[in-house]
Amino acid sequence: MTSTTLGQQIACRRSQLGLSQLSVAAAAKVTMSTLRRIETGDNVRFSSLLHVLEVLGCELTLTQASPADSEPTSIPCPSDRT
Repeated sequence: MTSTTLGQQIACRRSQLGLSQLSVAAAAKVTMSTLRRIETGDNVRFSSLLHVLEVLGCELTLTQASPADSEPTSIPCPSDRT
């Protein structure tokens, strides 16, 4: 998974929840600039990323990728679980 793909998934999740960038940034206690950088895949502090994920109800899960696995994996979100 690339940082750009992760950022796109975060932006998608925010949109699914009907939240503005401003409201997520405020709830996560990060600047709007930081949230924009997360959503575009730029470098940010790991703690900022974790705060945003928490606000969106997501968790970051690490898995070992096989060499043949070129497909990005999704971030598990509570709404995706059954």
